Amino acid sequence: ILPLTYNCKVEDIHKFFMFMVVKGMMEKIPFEKKLYLKKVVPVHHDRALSEDIVERMLGALYLFPEHMRLMYLHLWCLGLRVNEVCVIRGNAYYEKSGEAWIRIYQNKMKAEKTLPIPKTLYALMRSYIQKMERKPDEYVFQSQKGGAYNASTYCKQMVDKCNEIGIGC
Repeated sequence: ILPLTYNCKVEDIHKFFMFMVVKGMMEKIPFEKKLYLKKVVPVHHDRALSEDIVERMLGALYLFPEHMRLMYLHLWCLGLRVNEVCVIRGNAYYEKSGEAWIRIYQNKMKAEKTLPIPKTLYALMRSYIQKMERKPDEYVFQSQKGGAYNASTYCKQMVDKCNEIGIGC
């Protein structure tokens, strides 16, 4: 059993005992959860581009249209999915306690999530939103008709542009 799976089972058992305590069926939880949790080492599943191609992409970003550059930076910096980047709205970016944040909707999880973002990306996006005159409820990256940018359109345009400038991906 993997450590992450094991920890989920320990969490489930702990929640059950918490329920029993709240319902008055027990006085206290009979074990201390932190003593049983295993150390979990996060694994990165590199599914996309090699490090060499990423370096070349970052070096050549100035050759891409502005919206494609900014979308790529979201993918690269934050690890978002393309379809998540395509539906970012104007009010998604905010500052709290001196840190920059983004609130996005995850289609796969059917839930909203909040992530810290680099201050530079935040500044670039605030500038882009102001320049493009995007309202808080509008998509930041829009199709020609004003709707959300299409993920497959973005992917095709990126591949075409990469091929044009000699980056094989």
